[in-house]
Amino acid sequence: MDALIDSKTLLHLETLDLSFNPIGDNGAKKIAASSQSANLLVLRLDQTHLGDDGAQAIARSPHLSNLHTLTLYNYTRSRTLESL
Repeated sequence: MDALIDSKTLLHLETLDLSFNPIGDNGAKKIAASSQSANLLVLRLDQTHLGDDGAQAIARSPHLSNLHTLTLYNYTRSRTLESL
């Protein structure tokens, strides 16, 4: 995950599909915190062991304001989705 976040390639991606990779909350937080993710329009995080902390980081990230599609199939939440 660190290699992707540190890569200049991420800055040029419009679609990122990390589905079925166990990135968890830590990976989601790294994506959310990275200014390199600013051009993403589509982010797929299906079955990535994502929890509330990771989902909230994605939802609140100023770098991901251009997203128009976010998929979280099998998102394992423990709190309600209303905050997202």
